[in-house]
Amino acid sequence: MEKLKIGITGGIGCGQSSVVKLLQDNHGAPVVSMDQAGRDAVEEHLEVRRQLRRAFGDSFFDADGNLHRARLAQLIFSDPAQRQKLNDIVHPVMLQIVWEELAAAM
Repeated sequence: MEKLKIGITGGIGCGQSSVVKLLQDNHGAPVVSMDQAGRDAVEEHLEVRRQLRRAFGDSFFDADGNLHRARLAQLIFSDPAQRQKLNDIVHPVMLQIVWEELAAAM
């Protein structure tokens, strides 16, 4: 029998994390997080960071090659075209990570 998959969505501060914690703590549910997949895509995939540097410039990275997330957030939340550029780079890798984690959890 296939395991039930539940998606938790909502706006910032509406309680998704509380629901996820309840499912984990009370029912042992495995969790696949899009937020974590996004962080992993940027932090663990060199090609994603290379594309981000090419798209947004060196000023969005520190001396160690880490993304200045807050600086990039300011840009992408004020400019839809820049947000789309970011999404086009990061989302394919995020989805790959999520599908792999879902397959492992099932």
